[in-house]
Amino acid sequence: MNRPRQISAAALISCAALLYPVALRAQVARTGGTVDLRAIHPSDRIAGGIDDQMTVAKPGNRHPLARAEFDLGAAPADHRMDRMVLVLENDPVQERALEEFLAEQQDPQSQHYHQWLTPEEFGDRFGVSDHDLAQIVAWLEREGFEVEPVPAGRRSLVFSGTAAQVSHAFHTQIHMYDIKGERHYANATDPSVPAALASVVQGIATLHDFRARPMHLGMQPLAAPSPEYSSGSTHYMAPADFATIYDAASLYSSSIDGSGQSIAIAGRTNFKTSDVTAFRSTFGLPANSPTIILNGTNPGIVSP
Repeated sequence: MNRPRQISAAALISCAALLYPVALRAQVARTGGTVDLRAIHPSDRIAGGIDDQMTVAKPGNRHPLARAEFDLGAAPADHRMDRMVLVLENDPVQERALEEFLAEQQDPQSQHYHQWLTPEEFGDRFGVSDHDLAQIVAWLEREGFEVEPVPAGRRSLVFSGTAAQVSHAFHTQIHMYDIKGERHYANATDPSVPAALASVVQGIATLHDFRARPMHLGMQPLAAPSPEYSSGSTHYMAPADFATIYDAASLYSSSIDGSGQSIAIAGRTNFKTSDVTAFRSTFGLPANSPTIILNGTNPGIVSP
């Protein structure tokens, strides 16, 4: 059996730099010290065919708890792994232009001050090129993965498959791990990708089922809130308290109350809208139920 040959990322980057320095230099045009967004476009970095026998390791893509002392052996080949994230990397010129643009967005003297981009505009300028995206999607699909529609920002791809498909595509086995009586699945070694993709693929996030724990884990929740929203020496802040402490009342009196603005909160659990309704009713706030947007299957109410 022919084993894939690995080449160093440094060698790959050096070769790539020889292939398109002129294109990179031409990407960013500057006028009067200001980034010209119209001149920024992603370049094509994947040239030629994708050879699965020529691979580059991607270090730092292994969960710290995927250790030998917890290892239970290889996971079943048909173990399902949903919504893995392939993290993409822009080229050096794009990255430099993005840093400058972000700085200009905070500079009152810049024409880009507070000029925000839509996700589509961001992807057009600072995402991966259409050509490279098509190449990566086609490779993932050849490996048997299901690939979700490309996000507007074009900096990641979401895909699903089995442990066997992950092992074949990324040259790493998925193992089972016993962590304090809980079984988890994770890659046993750092993954590798075809060398042709190495300059565009930064790594693979969620190549495991470990989930971040909330930092308040271990605190004892109240059995039920008391009328004064206090518990012993612990006191809670109500909306009116916030307005007083942070002098927001003056804004409210000037009809500046956040109307027309939206705040998005990402989480791994659903929640009860009845709790929001009860909170707003208790403190005399008008009804304003949040909109729940699911990105994938509904996780339900997940305990900490």
